Amino acid sequence: MTRRQFLGAAAVALATPALARFQTADHFEGKDVLARILSQAQREGWKKLPMGEVVGKVGMSLAGTPYVGFTFEISDDVEYCVINLKGLDCATFYEAALAMARTIKSSRPNETEFRRQIQLIRYRGGRMNGYTSRLHYAIDYFFDNERKGIVKMLSQDLPGAQIYPRKVFFMSKNPDKYRQLKAHPEWVPAIEKMETSINDRRNFYIPKDRIADDETLLKTGDIIGLTTTAAGLDVSHTGMCYRDDQGVLRFLHASSLKNEVVLDVRLSDFLAKARTNDGIIVCRPLEL
Repeated sequence: MTRRQFLGAAAVALATPALARFQTADHFEGKDVLARILSQAQREGWKKLPMGEVVGKVGMSLAGTPYVGFTFEISDDVEYCVINLKGLDCATFYEAALAMARTIKSSRPNETEFRRQIQLIRYRGGRMNGYTSRLHYAIDYFFDNERKGIVKMLSQDLPGAQIYPRKVFFMSKNPDKYRQLKAHPEWVPAIEKMETSINDRRNFYIPKDRIADDETLLKTGDIIGLTTTAAGLDVSHTGMCYRDDQGVLRFLHASSLKNEVVLDVRLSDFLAKARTNDGIIVCRPLEL
C-alpha cells in the first residue's frame, strides 16, 4: 500500500461515521443544473475519461454561471451544507466541479452521491461538525483533501517550488469580518488552533515568475490557488487549469470582475497582471 493509499484509507475510515449520518441539505439551489450535467456526462461517456478531464468538462459546462459570493453564509449559528449551482464564487466553482466529476465517475451518479461528495470535500476529514470544521483556507483545503485521497498536492514537485514564506492568521485576528465568528467569539480559539496547524507545516508554492516554465507540466482540471501578499491570507483567488484546442493552458474560474464563470487567458498571463498575487499552489484531482 502506498503512502497516499494509506492516508486516504485512514481519512475515509475516520469520516465514515459522519458520512453515515449525512442528512439532505436544506439549501440546494440548482438541482436542474446538476441534472443537466449528469445527463450530458452519461450521453457523452465522460466516466471513461481521466478525472482531470472530467473536472474540466464540468467546469466548462458551468461557464456563464453568475458570480455570487457568500452563498454559505446563511446563518450565524448553524452550519448548513449549502449547495448553490445557480451562483458560484471562485471556491464553490472548483469545489462543485470536483464533486460533480467524482459523482460522474462513481457507481452512483445521482444527487445523493453529489451531496455526499460535497460534504466529504468541504469539511475536515469529511466530517461536518459546525462552522470550525469547514476548510476555510485553500492551503488547508488542498492538504486535507490530499489526506482523504481526493487530490494530490503538486506545488512541492514542480520546478522552481519554494517554501511558502507567510503565515495565515486573518480569520482569528479579524473575527468581525465573519458573521459567524462575530456572533460566536467563543469559536475563535478553534480557528486560531487550525491556523497554527497550517503554519506548522512545510507549505510550498510556485512563484509567479516560474509559472510559464511549469505550464507544460500542468493539466486540465488541476486546481489552482493564487497566493496573495495580503497579510494573514494564503490565497485571494482560485480556479482551475484548462488546456484549449490550441494547447494553451488557460485559467477557468468564477470571476468577480466579469461577474460569471469564464475561460480566461493563459494562466501565466493572468498571473502577470495580478498585482497582489505572487504565485500559485496547485493540486491535481485523483481517480476514485
